[in-house]
Amino acid sequence: MEFKEVVMRRRSTRRYTGKPVEREKLQNAMELALRAPSSKNTRSTRLMAVTNLDKVHALGRLRDWGSSLLEEAGAAIVVLGDESASPMWQTNASIMATVLQLALVDEGLASCWVHVGDY
Repeated sequence: MEFKEVVMRRRSTRRYTGKPVEREKLQNAMELALRAPSSKNTRSTRLMAVTNLDKVHALGRLRDWGSSLLEEAGAAIVVLGDESASPMWQTNASIMATVLQLALVDEGLASCWVHVGDY
């Protein structure tokens, strides 16, 4: 898929089938996202795939609004920023999350950015 097509297809999807997502597709998207730029190349962001549906659905209950869509999702990727690695950790995490969403489109998957908190 051409880059322009990936960008044009990117949408925030809030309804999911609940079917498990192929690990290979998640891994491919995460490998691309890990190539995202970071401030001073600090690499202060990590990714964690959650494929256990009970845990994915539990993530959807971490907030009282805005995250319930995860209760129908077949997987989640948690974006983790390390504040001790860079004062720009939030920006770095945001950049990586954006690249991740584009990579998920390239894998034929849908996504939505869900903020569940600073834990």
